[in-house]
Formats: sequence, C-alpha cells, structure tokens
Amino acid sequence: MRIRKGKPEDYSMVMSRVLLSFCENNPSHLPFDNLHPETRGTDAKKMSQWLLAEEDGEIVAGMRIVPRTLKITSRIKLEISGLGDVFTYPPFRGKGFMRRLLEKSIEEFGNQGHAINILGGDRIRYGRYGWETAGHERKLQLGPRMVRFEEKNEQASDFKRWDGNAGEARKMYEAFQGLECRSCRSFSEHSKALSAPDVRVWISEKGGGFAYAALCRNRILEYAGDIGPFEKLLVFLIRRSKFSVSIPPAEVEAPLEQLLVSHASGFSVCPTGMIRINSLLDVLKAYKQILERRLDGWHGRQVLHITDSDETVEVNSSPSGLSIKKYSEKDSKGPSVLEETRPGMARVLFGPFPPFSAKKAMPPFLRLSLPLPLYLGGLDHV
Repeated sequence: MRIRKGKPEDYSMVMSRVLLSFCENNPSHLPFDNLHPETRGTDAKKMSQWLLAEEDGEIVAGMRIVPRTLKITSRIKLEISGLGDVFTYPPFRGKGFMRRLLEKSIEEFGNQGHAINILGGDRIRYGRYGWETAGHERKLQLGPRMVRFEEKNEQASDFKRWDGNAGEARKMYEAFQGLECRSCRSFSEHSKALSAPDVRVWISEKGGGFAYAALCRNRILEYAGDIGPFEKLLVFLIRRSKFSVSIPPAEVEAPLEQLLVSHASGFSVCPTGMIRINSLLDVLKAYKQILERRLDGWHGRQVLHITDSDETVEVNSSPSGLSIKKYSEKDSKGPSVLEETRPGMARVLFGPFPPFSAKKAMPPFLRLSLPLPLYLGGLDHV
C-alpha cells in the first residue's frame, strides 16, 4: 500500500469511489462533483488536495485536505484546513487504510502550516488522532411568531432569486468582503460556493442598498449586505417558514447579527466541529490581538503543554506587552503550567466544555482569556 497525492487523471475514479463508499450507508447520497464546487476541480492544484491510498495500483481509500484562511476580526487571520470526503471503498475496509491516511494527513497539516484542522465526524474514531468536539457556535432559531405583529407588506416579487448573473455576483462578493468575521475567498470561489446545487440565494434591494441570504432547506448559510434591505428580506423569509442560522461570536458581533438576535425565537450554543490543534504556538500567535485585549491589566506567565507531544508554549503578559513563544525550561515551579492532551487542549482554547483539569485549576489566564472566538460559515464546511 502506498499513499500519494491526487492527480487530474484520478478525478473520475475518485468521484465514483467516494460516492459508492458513502452510498453504503446512504443510498440516496448526492454525487460529490457539485458539492462544495468552489473547492473541486480536475486541475492539478485542486486534485493535489486529495490523499489517496493505493493497493496494487488501485485507489482504495482517500480524503481531502481543503485549506482555508479565516478572518476572525479585521486584524486576525487564522490558517486552517478542513478534512472532508473521507472514504474507504467497501471491499477494502478493515485493513488499516484509514489509519494510515489520517497519520499522513496530520503530517501534511504541519507541512502546509495549518494551525488547526476542522472536520465533521465520529468523536471516538477521530479522537484517537487528536480531534475533539470543540468551539462555541451561537445558533438562532427564527420563525413566523417573531414577526406576527409586523406589517405584512413584503412579497416574493419584491426580491430576486439569484440566477447566476455576474453583476449581482460581484455585488454579493463586495458585501461578503465587508463582513468582520468570514473566510477569505476569491471572487470565483465565492460565486461557485453560492452556485452549489442545494443552495438558493435571495437578493434584496428593497428600500435602497443591497443584501443577500444563501439558504439550504431550513438553514440560512450565509448573509451579508446593508441592514435595511436585509431586514426586509429576513422578515419576508421567516414570516413564511422556520429557519436556523449560526452567527459569529459576540466579540465580533455586527449590526446584522444584532438584527438576527432580535428576531430569534430561541438560542443555543453548539460546537463548531471536530477540532485538531496542529500548532499550539501558531494558534495563540494568531489570536494575540484578542489575548492582549482580554489580558489587559493582568501580569503573569502561563505555560500550556500538550502532553501527547513535545509542544509547550509560554504566554507572558507584562507592562511592556504580551509575548508568546516556545517554552523550553523544565522547571514547572516557575510559571503556572496547564497540561492537557491534544483533544483536551482544543476544549481549553475553544470551549464550550473545558476539560476537568482546566476547570479545577482555573488560573487567571484561563479565566480572563478563554475560550477564543472561532467561526466557520455554513458554506465553508467541507
């Protein structure tokens, strides 16, 4: 068995085998060709995202590493990746191919500089390789009861369903670029993401300005634009059906989120996904601006150590500023030391349920600075 990266000539075989693998438990699964179209293609760059396992020259298993750059605030960017389309062709299951692919993927995360990786999957399976259910995503429930006393003057003809028009695509991209918390997509990637077969996009220019909302069944996956036309579109939508929407953390909440919250009939907090911290140092450095603000007035040293690796990082807050660096000293009697497994550290940094040791110790650093905000938009999951 060997593991290699995908090539353009592998595309048809990979699409066939990943579909049949998923159909083993879900016979009506959609073809993968058009799912997340902004990340797919037969070109060498897109196909090189695949890790493929071969046995006697036959593709028997694979997975895809999709890089993402997340904009957390106007000054914070986090390099991450998603792990998706994980499959083993049914006749070859139970032979260790997936284990070898996951081990190889972890090596690739480091080579490609992905601070964290996010996937949706089984906690037991992926937990053995460092992933953990973590993150605190705010989810709202929206429905007709919240607008029953507002005037009923919006009709479908007041808005427009996007039909692929390039000018409107450019306006939507410009609106998306104005979001405080989002992924960093190119214009082409954004247009393709909105063109996915299960996505329906509504555009509002009612009352001046521009806004849009991307829907998938009863979910609002993405929204952007001016608040006036967006509010009219929102009222039109939720007067006719119930929707759910996930919104960015409160720390980066903008007027559009405040509007959504005001129309919510229910609230919940759910994990962002299965998170693996690939580089503790890179994660903390990426969030330095937020840590500086949260730790303002606190002076001290905090060491964080991932017990199933040799990665140890020191955060030092002093009157001269905040520093984040690798920690090499062995004397744990100096600064406060928090030790956790890799899965446990994901819960420490991102919540929503810190591991027992973190709750028991609860040094000032943890209490003041964590959990860190993380948001992956509905169109950014793979």
